[in-house]
Amino acid sequence: MITGRFHLPVDVIRALGANVPRATGMFNNPNIFATFLMTGIIPPMAVLINYRMAFWKRAAFAVSVIVGLAGILASFSRSTWVATMLGVFVLLWLSRKMKYLFIFAFVGMVAILALKEFVPFAEYILDRFLSIFAFMEEYGQVGSTSGTARVLLVLAALGMFLENPLLGIGWRGFPRVFSRYAPAGYPHWSQVDESHTVLATVLAELGIVGFIAFVWFVLKVLLRGYFALPQMQDPYLRSVLIGLVATLAAFQVSQSFNGDIANNTFWFYTGILFAVIHVDERSRAPAPERDTRQEQPAAGA
Repeated sequence: MITGRFHLPVDVIRALGANVPRATGMFNNPNIFATFLMTGIIPPMAVLINYRMAFWKRAAFAVSVIVGLAGILASFSRSTWVATMLGVFVLLWLSRKMKYLFIFAFVGMVAILALKEFVPFAEYILDRFLSIFAFMEEYGQVGSTSGTARVLLVLAALGMFLENPLLGIGWRGFPRVFSRYAPAGYPHWSQVDESHTVLATVLAELGIVGFIAFVWFVLKVLLRGYFALPQMQDPYLRSVLIGLVATLAAFQVSQSFNGDIANNTFWFYTGILFAVIHVDERSRAPAPERDTRQEQPAAGA
């Protein structure tokens, strides 16, 4: 952002006079960039809510969460907005602190009203969020190209699956054969050739075999984290695990609109989830008994 070099300098952001890009650095897609930011705020939020720390540490965690949320808002990624809300809901539910949900809702409403009064482009953020609930009415319109294209991309993926139901068309084959399956009316000028929906991508590229394996994998990971929580004894690790489960649950919403199945962050947090459980289990394991037989002095010594 300092250099001014970034991807997707959206016209609406330029028109509003803002200098915040929707995607920057190594991210060429605003949804993936926003998902990355989401994974950076839910685990710290879980630690902030569930683990007692010194005031300066809590302040540092709170600042990181606030900055991350601001970045997610600037991304204009509606799918990540919804995914983040689900992640926070799961986090509070696992923490048994659902009363905080009303606090967050109240603070959010106050923040929205304040933004509308003092920030010129806040109304655009609100309008973009409300457009999520007007998709059916606006389907097919120029202003809803993003949502319309996603529906047509899923239809193309289903067409690939129906012709190759068992093993699909092959890993990462969707972009290569999409033009043959694109439904009539697809806005090709939008330059999108990814399915933008993980389940549709898996069906198209890996068939029913890959679909079953993927669903099993996701459920296995989430349930492993969920059922490990009652046994967690280290309060810090338990807080981290809550954040990881909530993050991976939010990922499922994000991937339902982004289709970023190869997202490194998703696999990174999956590995960290099992690592956190393993570290806590190892700390609870009883110390091995020492074999004292070899330590006894020999007879007559």
